[in-house]
Amino acid sequence: MPTVIVLDNSLSMLLPASGDQTDTSSRREIASGALCSFLDHLSGLCPLEMVALLCFSSSCDVIVPFTRDYGAIKAGITSLDTRDKSVLQRAVRGAGEYLLSEYGPSSPCQVIVVTDGYPGLYNTEVEA
Repeated sequence: MPTVIVLDNSLSMLLPASGDQTDTSSRREIASGALCSFLDHLSGLCPLEMVALLCFSSSCDVIVPFTRDYGAIKAGITSLDTRDKSVLQRAVRGAGEYLLSEYGPSSPCQVIVVTDGYPGLYNTEVEA
């Protein structure tokens, strides 16, 4: 089943993951590490799984189109630039539009959204 990973690349992802002064890991570093571990696990279990990487902030962009090259997905995750605010609605809409364009409306797909949950300024609720 095709899988789309949608990663938040807003400014808030650069903040420390915890208030602990000894741990300086950013939210982005933790998300990247978790996604790379997920891809390692997926490559062992389902090496033929198609995966795509999208990023979102105030827009949603395809970083790596559907591929079985998990190394390319990992490279895309580590090379993302940081943008402005996080708009979850753009992530959901962008992933849906991309999946429809690649697989059509009747193919089951998985969408994994990775975000710190910080809504950003002037954010609205996700429309149905």
